[in-house]
Amino acid sequence: MVSIDISVIIPIYNVEAYVETCLHSVMEQGHSDFKVECIIIDDCGQDKSMDVVYRTLENYSGDIEFKIIEHGNNQGLSAARNTAIRVARGKYVTFLDSDDKLLPDALDGMFKLTTKYPEVDIIQGNIQLNKENKYLRSVLEISKEKLPEYIPNRQEAKHILLSELPVTAWAKLIRRDFIISNDLYFIEGMVHEDDMWELCASQYIETIAFFFPYVYYYNNDITNSITQKADKTRSLLGRISLISRAAKCYKEEPCIDYYDYLARRLDFINKSEIWASVENRKIVRRSISEMRSNIAKYNCPFPLRLAASYFALPNSIGSNRYILPVFRRFSGLLKRYYIRKLTNV
Repeated sequence: MVSIDISVIIPIYNVEAYVETCLHSVMEQGHSDFKVECIIIDDCGQDKSMDVVYRTLENYSGDIEFKIIEHGNNQGLSAARNTAIRVARGKYVTFLDSDDKLLPDALDGMFKLTTKYPEVDIIQGNIQLNKENKYLRSVLEISKEKLPEYIPNRQEAKHILLSELPVTAWAKLIRRDFIISNDLYFIEGMVHEDDMWELCASQYIETIAFFFPYVYYYNNDITNSITQKADKTRSLLGRISLISRAAKCYKEEPCIDYYDYLARRLDFINKSEIWASVENRKIVRRSISEMRSNIAKYNCPFPLRLAASYFALPNSIGSNRYILPVFRRFSGLLKRYYIRKLTNV
């Protein structure tokens, strides 16, 4: 059996208009000195995406090995990725959403770093946006002015993973054994699964490398994205799950990075515009209560316990125009308080 260096993983679900371009971006990758396979997961969409996939593959004559795996029913993005990870043969895997594409020589550029740094766990490439967005550019782009090419130190790698890396599964080359040996599969059924994956990976990361040229083209103006949906219930539940998991990480390894991660996540859930978009308040209240219990159970410092209680208030306040200004004023004071406490952890 031929040894595979990189497994490209592409889940397919209702992307009829984009999937041909996506597949061609894989087919056109330069790979003269390494072997590539592409694993396509049919996650049972309702459009003709898979018809496009089969038609596109019929006309391909290169040496990339394409494999199609069919789910019996729709299982979601995380399950599709997990299925592909289990059958992948590559030493490294990279995830590609089927409405995006790889840029020319992306795999070649990142793979060269694996020969330079053979022990690397994750290689992060740069991301190009389809539509200009200053906020997204600030959180997705990596800069060689801010980051070194290689970080071999565990604590520094953890810090960078939690604070500087784009919170995406894609645009990364990940050593498959790093995933398998640490059970770093994606949690199925949750929103913000990429955030959770990075948080869990931070417990095991040893080394990170950066490839600063653009490798990934992100279609950030597609309107059916989860970030575009009016009801934010599932999104908020996912963020609350992240906070509970981060509290557990803090318990297992108390450090400034998990403290800061928790503080930033707790700050997010105080935003009234998020709460105003939550339709199922009952399930969110229950989840908030569990989150606060976890922060107490894992002995998080007092400022975080206070923030967990206080930043949950918009769920009760709603959009009350008399109370919200007072809440915003005091949430600002609270943030300044626990930010000062950071230096004492």
